Amino acid sequence: MGQYQCEATRSNSSKKSVPTKFKMEIHGLQVQSNFDPFTPIVEGDQITLTCRSKNKDVMDLVWRWLPTVPLPYQTIPFMEINTTRLPADEKGYLLPFENETRDQDYPPPLGTFQVHRLKWTNFPVEANGIYQCYDANNLNIPISNITVNVAGSKAPVIIDSEDEEIDVYPGNEFSLECNSAFPKPKIQWFMRIVRQILK
Repeated sequence: MGQYQCEATRSNSSKKSVPTKFKMEIHGLQVQSNFDPFTPIVEGDQITLTCRSKNKDVMDLVWRWLPTVPLPYQTIPFMEINTTRLPADEKGYLLPFENETRDQDYPPPLGTFQVHRLKWTNFPVEANGIYQCYDANNLNIPISNITVNVAGSKAPVIIDSEDEEIDVYPGNEFSLECNSAFPKPKIQWFMRIVRQILK
């Protein structure tokens, strides 16, 4: 999109062609994501799916979801997404749910789009699947799909305090605490016996 010219040059002169303008018309629906398609998604990532359109007619953009399920249960239908039905029972989803299509201005030359978004602060593996956007006001407009697939889990983050030695006397009570952030891991304790060499 923009203006293009061809220029021919010699050592002592140059000549430019007549400017040619190209304008790209965006029709139908576009589904975009905030993640790099070449970078694996891991559980706990922040995910945003954006459905947008340049259609001049007022649109009612709606999402539906086909979860990833093992065979032979892959005949289940798409689930309509709304305020009462969210993927994976709202797990990791950023509430409240955007329940309407909104106008959003993009930098020139894109202009104004009608948009509707899905947002997760901690994307769970249970929300894997195909996300489909369509215009409920005009079912003749082609739908648009995107597949979201968690490739693995993040290594859990252990919130450490500074290393310190605690003097414990026989018969006294004491406690140890291990704190970890999302995703919730399985936590185990190990003891390392330090042997002192007596001289």
